[in-house]
Amino acid sequence: MVVIKNLSNGIPVIFEEIPYLRSVSFGVYIKAGSAFETKENNGISHLIEHMLFKSTKNRTAKQIADEMAYIGGNMNAYTEKESTSFYVTTLEEQLPAAIELIGDMLNHASFLPDELEKEKGVVLEEIDMYDDSPEDLVHEMLQKLAWKGEALGFIISGEKDVVNGFTREELIAFKEKTYTADRMVLSIAGKADVDETMKQLELHFSSFQNSKEPLMLQKPEYAPVVFCRKKDMEQVHLNIAFECVSYQSDEKYILYLLNIILGDGDSSRLFQRLREEEGLTYSIYSYESIYDEAGLFHIDAVLNPAKLKTVLSQMQDVIEEFCENGVTEKELAQAKQLLKTDLIIGNESTKSKIHNNGKTYLMKGYIKTIDEVLEEIYKATCKDVQEFARKYLKWEKKSVSLVGNISEDEIGFLR
Repeated sequence: MVVIKNLSNGIPVIFEEIPYLRSVSFGVYIKAGSAFETKENNGISHLIEHMLFKSTKNRTAKQIADEMAYIGGNMNAYTEKESTSFYVTTLEEQLPAAIELIGDMLNHASFLPDELEKEKGVVLEEIDMYDDSPEDLVHEMLQKLAWKGEALGFIISGEKDVVNGFTREELIAFKEKTYTADRMVLSIAGKADVDETMKQLELHFSSFQNSKEPLMLQKPEYAPVVFCRKKDMEQVHLNIAFECVSYQSDEKYILYLLNIILGDGDSSRLFQRLREEEGLTYSIYSYESIYDEAGLFHIDAVLNPAKLKTVLSQMQDVIEEFCENGVTEKELAQAKQLLKTDLIIGNESTKSKIHNNGKTYLMKGYIKTIDEVLEEIYKATCKDVQEFARKYLKWEKKSVSLVGNISEDEIGFLR
């Protein structure tokens, strides 16, 4: 059962008690990410996340690492486009120590200049790593260009020259803008005494104030683009995308079903046609990228560059046939069962529960139970899926991104 309480400064605390466990997960979810940045400070949210592990007024970086090891389990963090998360899974008796440690990191990070310079180097290496990964690059560049350089399309880790120029004062100022009570949600799942845990959370998180300058997300404008980056490798990574629904739309449940039927898995239409029947690609799958104000539906494939025109033609055939003839009752029933299974199994761990509860409440201000989500999914009809496809999967409005052994001269037919 999920219980929602609030600290004295208004921060929501989501509890999902599971008393028969001996473990517990705790997470902090903050509306801080690349979607709230500008071209001049792109990457600052990600660097702040790194720096909070370096030292505080009370602990050195080594002491933080030692205490994380003592607490055990898994303490980590990640930055996304619209949020930053810090989380831990540990034993029940270690929860107060975990709350105190994360609270210290978020409240009292020291941002020492020498540590900042070293961590910049780490992040620059991370940026190079992503640039060397064609699968990441083909996705990131498509979003960056299709959303016309607007903030939602920014690469989370930022650009190297911008990151290298950040000062201690800039990091502290941006953290003070974004790490505020009205932009934060705390989430706990597992074995925890609610009253005692609330006392601990009050002690370590009630000092956060509300925003002085609210940062708002803007709906980005989508425009079809073609991107090509030649890399010395045997194959080509292809990513195409269509403008789609946002996280706030209830149509996202139809999108989840469409994704399963069209491209997510070995039984999907795209996999069966292009991989199994035609042998055109080594890998092909679809996925959705949905955010607070916008979304994209992607298809990703890895192929021989000589087969590019054929692969695109076959993709077009599959999608247009999908729009023209719709889906069968059998396909829809199977997709619903697969989605139900994924949702239930995916929500079995305490870590999954805190992420689901914390991020959902951060984005929407309320939480739907698994049963409520399944009710929405099972409402969808074959007609709903077909109408959704016709509305959003318009081939002439696709964006195309290519990375690999192919040049601009070879993709003139896409321009």
